Amino acid sequence: MIDLVQAALWFFGGVLLHRMLSSLLELGQRAVFARELLQDSIRLAVHMIEDAKAARDLKYAQLEESGCDSEVIDFSKSVDDLAMKNWQQSFINKMISTFPKQYRGLITFEDWKGAIKTLDKKIKNRRI
Repeated sequence: MIDLVQAALWFFGGVLLHRMLSSLLELGQRAVFARELLQDSIRLAVHMIEDAKAARDLKYAQLEESGCDSEVIDFSKSVDDLAMKNWQQSFINKMISTFPKQYRGLITFEDWKGAIKTLDKKIKNRRI
């Protein structure tokens, strides 16, 4: 009888240990996934901004070609620059506010420049 009780205790202890270790591994995998998701989101935003800059350059070239006044073009550039900076900060704010709370510690930046620095560090670390 004691052997049966001891075997049952070992069995249930193993089940409990398996669940705890599985949960721990799953938590680690989720953290890695969240970190990669964060980096990929920043990369996507960078590509979007590059495309927007190319479109802006085309717009300015067309304005110059059409004979538009340089003051109007300069004003348009300053408005576009401000809109881009606002979009960048809005992107970062939305990312931070919608990121899962248990993984917000992975976010080490508060603005666009910090996000780009973080992304650059990650890229440099992968190359080494």
